[in-house]
Amino acid sequence: MAIKPPAWCTGAVPTLRGWEAPDGSELLVSRKHTQAEIDEYNGIPVAPPKPVVEQKVSEPEMLNEAPMNNVSLDKMTKTQLVALGEQLNLELKPSWTKQTILDKIHEVLS
Repeated sequence: MAIKPPAWCTGAVPTLRGWEAPDGSELLVSRKHTQAEIDEYNGIPVAPPKPVVEQKVSEPEMLNEAPMNNVSLDKMTKTQLVALGEQLNLELKPSWTKQTILDKIHEVLS
């Protein structure tokens, strides 16, 4: 919203402290202005904000090594299976049964 000088002193000048007399001798109205408001009032163009650059996310690499510590999937705990699923970009819920988690991992690894 653009700032306007007081109606009783249209020649007032905006400053960071408020509206001052044109000769700078006194503060007419105490009101804090931002530098952006003062620049807008004086007709100084405002630089557009810098665009946000999105970083490209690379595709995850396939897991080429054996599962954790060369332990077979059947002997892994549910927690280990869920962690393995995260490495494979699977959304596995710890509330699922171990067999359901195993089935989902086997689908991906097959």
